[in-house]
Amino acid sequence: MMDKQKQNTWEGYFAQRWFEFGKKGEEPYTRRMILTSDGQVDNYTSVNERYWQVTDDELQFLNGDHQVTTRFPLPADPLAIDKFTLIGDFVLDPSIHHQLVARHMPESLHELNDGMRQDLDDHFLQAASSTYPLDRKIKTHSHIRVAFIINCVETLPALLPLIKAVKDDNMFELKVIAVDRFYESVNVLPTLANVTKFLDKQGVPCIPVDGNYEVALRKLKLWQADFLIRQSEWDEDFPEAFHADHLDWARLIHIPYTITEKMIHPANQKEGSLLTNDYYLHVWRYFAADPLSPNEKQAVDTSFVSQDIFQPVGSMKAKMIEHATPHWPIHHGGKRVLWTAHHTITKNWFNFGTFPEIYRAM
Repeated sequence: MMDKQKQNTWEGYFAQRWFEFGKKGEEPYTRRMILTSDGQVDNYTSVNERYWQVTDDELQFLNGDHQVTTRFPLPADPLAIDKFTLIGDFVLDPSIHHQLVARHMPESLHELNDGMRQDLDDHFLQAASSTYPLDRKIKTHSHIRVAFIINCVETLPALLPLIKAVKDDNMFELKVIAVDRFYESVNVLPTLANVTKFLDKQGVPCIPVDGNYEVALRKLKLWQADFLIRQSEWDEDFPEAFHADHLDWARLIHIPYTITEKMIHPANQKEGSLLTNDYYLHVWRYFAADPLSPNEKQAVDTSFVSQDIFQPVGSMKAKMIEHATPHWPIHHGGKRVLWTAHHTITKNWFNFGTFPEIYRAM
């Protein structure tokens, strides 16, 4: 049992420093971890390291349920730490050893200040150009890292040309994460098998994620994507781990699969613009088919969404349709109507539900 004076000494030591933390012998997960005086792990987000405590001659990291996840044996006093480094056992996987390296606060603050200055410089450089110059690679990467989060085959034509272009360009490193589609974040629609089968047919390697979405998100963060492209603007289509407010640690890009979202109001609202949804507060660039109209600009200006994110580039999906080989499964001599069946059950929002009532007049 650790005596109270020794415990106070160690708690004071940990609360007055910043730390590098990660697997022993590997690049650390973070160089800016803070152990706050109230027992929380700050400046670093992980399900396994939420809290800390000193007890039984150990520094212990705990998860959100206050269960011990890593144990660091402590020497007699802080002066006896070898090279300011503690090595601990990861309880959930005994083969993993974690390393915690103490850093003096002034040194850490100096680095943080430099990092903030660099971040500000990057933001000013972005604002000075319409797109972020791709040749300004992240210093620690030899490639620009781009990740796509995919859950649906039907709307992939809006992204597939870009996925293939990134895959074939040596400037980039590509990750494609495939998941099931969700309905209102609760009910799973089993689309994963179809998505992976389609991507395999296209020669695009992917990472299928069937559950454990928080773990997949953590690994994606460790991979340090520079750009993220999620297939849909609807958070409810994805597990919570892949909601927009969990993705804006990287530059989140939105590429619409249809041009109609610029022309309608938000779901369950009678007015306003879909472009003012909170989703777009997280977006770094929205590559639109065409420029914002005056009415759309006015709607955006009366919201917290910035006009800067919108960049007209045309529609990849329209190009794919333009160059597609026609195939009609039903052969007959009459006229053909191409009917988009999205939201056709009811008569609200997109109003496509009125098609059966007006097709004769059309």
